Amino acid sequence: EGLVDTRRDGTTIFYRIADPSVLKVIAVLAEIFCPPLSLQKD
Repeated sequence: EGLVDTRRDGTTIFYRIADPSVLKVIAVLAEIFCPPLSLQKD
């Protein structure tokens, strides 16, 4: 809980990051688990 905020407009639900520190966590995870294409092995 608390990672995203939601807003409903009719049948559409909009999501946004609730806490900016979540973006930092995502950036660190991406750095660890998603290396640049130039470093990926074939």
